[in-house]
Amino acid sequence: MAKEHADLSPSSAGRWMKCAGSVVLSQGIEDKGSEYALEGTAAHDVAAMCLTSGTDAAAYVGRLIDAKGTEVPVTEDMAENVQVYVDAVRQRVKAYELSGAQVTLEVEQRVPIGHITREEGAEGTSDAVIIAEFPDSLALEVWDLKMGRGVEVQAADNEQGQLYALGVLKKFGIAFDFDPSTPVGIVISQPRIARTPSEWVTTVGALTEFGKTCTQATHLIKAAFHCKEGGGQEFAEKYLVPGSHCKEKFCKARGTCPAYRDSALSVFNNGNAPSADEFENLVDQAGPGDADPVQWWRLLLSKAEQIEDLIAQSYASAFAWVKDQGNTPEAIERLGFKLIEGKQGDRKWEDEEEAEKTLKSMRLGQGEMYEFKLITPTKAEALAPSYGKDGKVLPLKEGKPEPRIGDRQWKKLQGLITRAPAKPNLVPAGHKKPPLVIKPVADEFEDLTQVEPVTEDEGGGLC
Repeated sequence: MAKEHADLSPSSAGRWMKCAGSVVLSQGIEDKGSEYALEGTAAHDVAAMCLTSGTDAAAYVGRLIDAKGTEVPVTEDMAENVQVYVDAVRQRVKAYELSGAQVTLEVEQRVPIGHITREEGAEGTSDAVIIAEFPDSLALEVWDLKMGRGVEVQAADNEQGQLYALGVLKKFGIAFDFDPSTPVGIVISQPRIARTPSEWVTTVGALTEFGKTCTQATHLIKAAFHCKEGGGQEFAEKYLVPGSHCKEKFCKARGTCPAYRDSALSVFNNGNAPSADEFENLVDQAGPGDADPVQWWRLLLSKAEQIEDLIAQSYASAFAWVKDQGNTPEAIERLGFKLIEGKQGDRKWEDEEEAEKTLKSMRLGQGEMYEFKLITPTKAEALAPSYGKDGKVLPLKEGKPEPRIGDRQWKKLQGLITRAPAKPNLVPAGHKKPPLVIKPVADEFEDLTQVEPVTEDEGGGLC
């Protein structure tokens, strides 16, 4: 029997393959999800409908999509970004067809992963699978749509994509003659961050080796469960591996994980996490003293994101704990914190149509009842023609309305648009973006030492 949600899910493989203990500590912690996750689920449904029915995402704007029991509206922003993914998939299929291949496109394809993770019936869902059959070869692509705007996900060595690919090979291996040299493309479309998908090509043979590594990680997870159950002292040291994967892969246990806590706080005590008694004195201990301040900044900034996240997760865990305890005096005394009534939310009409009717009955004018606001440049651009990379107007797609703003009009509007310059960010040296070129202040001014002095005669007098 297939499992709808695998415990060792492909989306979190980048975490559980590195930290076996995270699976153990996460047991029993409720996954509350988020509005962003629900929006992502709805966006995937829209993308699937577009690719299977040949429609565009704009056709679904305003529709309510059932996302795990919650109705999520399709907004213009969602549709615009989903369309970027849909167009990219369609263009890739067309490119293969123009190259003479017979193309199979599978959308929202359930694929088995239990043969890798050793979970009976475990499956994952690949957003799009493209199989191109040439006269003497095959090519496979596994596509993943991500709607996040926070962390950019790269396709290279992506564990989730590779697990999906292994599932595709298992499912379609009977129908298609894949061999070890068959190229497999992992493609991640994250349109809110980059309009061009991230792509990485591997082979069936390399994926097979990755699968073996993945299976070895599941054996370590099994051992971690035995160690924890046996009360072994070595559990944290042997099976908990803190790192960037804790937050990026949304480990539910990071708010209570001792290894994550110790790693975040080690910066304050020469590599050793402080005890509870020492914590109050952290401010006194934390200063750079006579040491090189640059080295102190380097050390502190390397842990800044982890410390911030640790505080946020600890707050959430403590909030849930004191609430479960009934916010009793005993619980408050033990924690040192209590729950109080917070700020009320913004007021809004429970039924806008009814409120509008009632206001009209009060004989209010339109200027009193409504607020008119100029549309943004982004919304204005949506009313203009679409342009190709060469800057030329693209032909109108079938079924799409005529642009309300013409080419010449849009170019005129572009002259009225301003945009604040990007602000510099301080990021780790290994970040993929090149360093910002900082001009010396002196370069911004004219070198007056090289200018001939103006005489009284030439300048017409100094007064």
